[in-house]
Amino acid sequence: MGHGQSDLPVAFLYFQRGSCSMIICSAYQLSKMYGAHPVFDHISLEIHEGDRIGLVGRNGSGKSTLFKLLAHFESADEGEVHVKKGAKVGYLAQISSHSEEMTVH
Repeated sequence: MGHGQSDLPVAFLYFQRGSCSMIICSAYQLSKMYGAHPVFDHISLEIHEGDRIGLVGRNGSGKSTLFKLLAHFESADEGEVHVKKGAKVGYLAQISSHSEEMTVH
């Protein structure tokens, strides 16, 4: 990369703010590395009740990792994730661990 450019992959978070201002999930200064590979460095966000969110980025840019951190399936190397008391965060993996022989009727 050129001078002043980050070697981190780029992902974009798009959201439409809901009408409520209650924060249901927040992340502050999250950093995550896999080995010597930084996935992201010191990102912060707030998710308010009623928000609609889309996370777009290249493969390896940290989209799934961010959602795993928000759902507490993984831990950040640095930073904090807070979820409103009583709120439930779910995570559906990209690759199912179910047998291909299983069907839904």
